Amino acid sequence: MTKGASGASVLFGVWLGCFTVAVAQLPPQIMVERYLLRADRLMADKDPKAALDLMKKIIGLQEEHGLTLPNRFHFRHAEVALTAGAFQDAMDAASKYLLAVERTDPRFGEALGLLDDAEQLQIWVGTRQTCTGQSKGAECWMEVSSRPECYVWNVELQPGETVTWNGQCSRGRAEGKGRLKQVWEDGYKISSTSGGSLQEGKNHGDWSEYLSDGSFQHGSYVEGRRHGSWSLLSADGKSQNGSYVEGKKHGRWSEHQMDGTSEEGPYVEGRRHGRWRERQSCGTSQEGSYVAGKRHGRWIVQGGNKGVREVIYTNGELVERE
Repeated sequence: MTKGASGASVLFGVWLGCFTVAVAQLPPQIMVERYLLRADRLMADKDPKAALDLMKKIIGLQEEHGLTLPNRFHFRHAEVALTAGAFQDAMDAASKYLLAVERTDPRFGEALGLLDDAEQLQIWVGTRQTCTGQSKGAECWMEVSSRPECYVWNVELQPGETVTWNGQCSRGRAEGKGRLKQVWEDGYKISSTSGGSLQEGKNHGDWSEYLSDGSFQHGSYVEGRRHGSWSLLSADGKSQNGSYVEGKKHGRWSEHQMDGTSEEGPYVEGRRHGRWRERQSCGTSQEGSYVAGKRHGRWIVQGGNKGVREVIYTNGELVERE
């Protein structure tokens, strides 16, 4: 490094050090405004946790210097704390604002809403059914790994399951668009928002899902349950197309195997119910009814060396051959 360059570096270091000291010596009231501005920017960047940390710094300045904080701080503090999932802080800040202003204040109604939202969410925190200690298949709220107090709704808990989420969290629940990954003892599922999102911790709208065995699934959710059209493709090449209603197959489905085998018919609340037609790859076909998931009544079988024949089922058991 040349002598001139070295001198310039020294001067820059001295200037930077002076600037740092100058910032540190700003009056506390100006620091309050500075932190509020930075908090607004962090909220715009969807980082409420960092914004809440700045709110705490402002309260620290108040306690250290005996400041009188503007009423708008308490309102903003309530908004930030509610979004960050700090519900007690939100209630305290909203209460301070409501006690400090007149009922004619233009934000009085909004502050009441913040207080009520925080109170209701605080109740939810105390009564929610988390996945801790639950058995396989349970519906429960699962805490996102490395994101304390951020939860997603799990409709079917698996042994040893953990979940990660790369999107935002708001009011204690995962929110918005992103990728959700669930890992359990013998597999995993990666879900991504293809046209939907997480709303208050639950899948909503169009999602694509990839499973550890190579299966792919695509369809729509409503408040955490499959609802609407779905396409399912298994690793072995089996494809299924149909609709769900509130998490259960319901309506007409078609199912096809790689070898040409196909089955078509209706589901009612997750079980085959009604008339189905099934074709085997060898050319044999069967047609008849299911009742609550079991073959029941007269079935017509065609193909093979016996031509057309009828068989009778009762509750899934073959009781008569013809």
